[in-house]
Amino acid sequence: MLYALGEIVLVVIGILIALQINTWNEERQNRQQEKGLVSTLRQEFLTNRLVLNEVLTRLEKTRKANIALKRSISPSFLRGNVYSHYLKYLLI
Repeated sequence: MLYALGEIVLVVIGILIALQINTWNEERQNRQQEKGLVSTLRQEFLTNRLVLNEVLTRLEKTRKANIALKRSISPSFLRGNVYSHYLKYLLI
């Protein structure tokens, strides 16, 4: 009887050790996956920041060109032009 009880205890201990090893392995895999996701998000953020800076640079160039165009068009041209109504909105 004592022998059977000892075997049951050994089986239970073996199962608990296996469960603990499985838990450690899952946590390790989760940490690796998390590191991969963080790395991917960081790279995506850096790429988006570069694209945003390029867009802002183009918008600033467009704004400056718009100001230069507005300054070069005389008010009399706008009054006499058929498209003056539309030009006013473009040159705001």
